[in-house]
Amino acid sequence: MKINKLFLLSAFVFFPLLSISATADHARVELENYYSEKIKTVYPDLSFSVKVQMENLPKVDLDLITNPVSISDETSLLPFDQIKKVSVSSSKELSLEILEVILQMPKNKIEIQKVDFSYLGANPILQGDSAWTSKTAFFILGCMGCLCFLGISWILKNSLQKLSKAIEDQAQQGAASALPILEKELTPARKNNSNLNFTQTNFAFSDFQLKSLISECYWTENDDVAAQLLRKYPRFEIYKELSFGKNYLDYLRSVEPSEDISFCNDVYFLDPSSVFFELSVKDTPRSWARCTSALRFEKMDLSAKETLNLQSEQPVEIKPSSARVLKTKIAVRLRSITEEKELLATLPAEQKLKLPSLYQLSILPKETQKEFLNMFTARELASLWIGPDDLLQKLEPLLTDRKRLLLKSLPKNLASRNSDAFKQILKLCEDQRNQTSSKDKRPLQEAA
Repeated sequence: MKINKLFLLSAFVFFPLLSISATADHARVELENYYSEKIKTVYPDLSFSVKVQMENLPKVDLDLITNPVSISDETSLLPFDQIKKVSVSSSKELSLEILEVILQMPKNKIEIQKVDFSYLGANPILQGDSAWTSKTAFFILGCMGCLCFLGISWILKNSLQKLSKAIEDQAQQGAASALPILEKELTPARKNNSNLNFTQTNFAFSDFQLKSLISECYWTENDDVAAQLLRKYPRFEIYKELSFGKNYLDYLRSVEPSEDISFCNDVYFLDPSSVFFELSVKDTPRSWARCTSALRFEKMDLSAKETLNLQSEQPVEIKPSSARVLKTKIAVRLRSITEEKELLATLPAEQKLKLPSLYQLSILPKETQKEFLNMFTARELASLWIGPDDLLQKLEPLLTDRKRLLLKSLPKNLASRNSDAFKQILKLCEDQRNQTSSKDKRPLQEAA
């Protein structure tokens, strides 16, 4: 963009300079035509020519370029004050006094010469012909000058563009070479690589690698991911070799599997460390962060300052962590909204939380309820909008006006407890409860 501006700027500077010279020549030709017409009115049969010499570049109105001055035009536009001399060549002697009157110029600026025009033919040579030739010559020269200027400007523009691109490429190469060093300082040594796709290429994980996969899911509490991993790689005997393996497999039978197991693409699992098989995230030393999987590193929740000042150490064998306390989830199925309404009216609060119901959302703080609902589109809300009328009426004011109107316009038969949106919002509610209970260490009370 800067180069284009420079190109246009140079054009605006150069062309006016070129036009000054063209204007000067044009003004001289107009003066010669003007004086030729004056002489022809007195000597109509005379063969003659007129030449005008100028003092300096005339200060001429730019209209002269596009609107040539003729005898009938305003002569005030012609630069008479810039005339140095007027030379008149004729086939017979002319009187200086008569020319002084005709041209309205002092004698000292008039020069008379007698020239034999007979060898040029019978037709007299008038200034109009020579004027046309002069104009044509100047026009051609002007065009050639413009073409030369455009050619030179184009070459300069391309050269500058190439130079600019070379500088940018050099800068990008320098930044690219520095990026791996910066990433090494700010992120763990082993991280997810988007170019790897083990799960879609049926990569043959070894027994050791499968143990690492399931143990990282266990200690980072990514149980839905582990449930899906179990379905894709059902190597139960291998998983049972881990100290927590049997209990974890039993627990995963009640967990809804996640569709996303892209964590397997982490290059850490190409060469995992057995130290982490029996080590919780809480017991993982911060200095080992760069040697962990991306899942564990994320759960360690290191600040930017901690990451920058991290002293990296290699993992060594340490005391195994205590196993997680796993509460097997009972899959409760509600046969109707009437049944849901009766259970919500009779069960204690702790039992209500086990129901697949939007009741789990209704007991959260109002701002959290509103935040979760706004995560879904109107059609997704229609697929999860199932429950007793009094419960739905309690949640409806938290929707935006637009989503509320769209929700009412969509068919009610879209709602299902098996929809992805319904499962997702229950998962959000569960995560929120776990997060709140771990901070406050108090049971969550129903919102008023």
